[in-house]
Amino acid sequence: MKTKELTEAKKFIIKTFGELYANGAVAIRAAVFFEKAKKAGVYNGGYGEPINHALAELAKVEIVDSDDEFKYMIFKLKGIS
Repeated sequence: MKTKELTEAKKFIIKTFGELYANGAVAIRAAVFFEKAKKAGVYNGGYGEPINHALAELAKVEIVDSDDEFKYMIFKLKGIS
């Protein structure tokens, strides 16, 4: 993996979460995040891409469920909330 691509992915994540925090949110649905990443050109829809590595480093995944049924996944930055 190229360092430049990983750096760009990290910048995208930080920018995305910065926008969320500015609007009072602390998490983003995984599906929404990946849609934004595709539009920004930092994600092509596969595993092992720089965005996935950057997410593993910077964010945590939480499962949202209701009555013990899976609803969706969200990402939150590590160390915050």
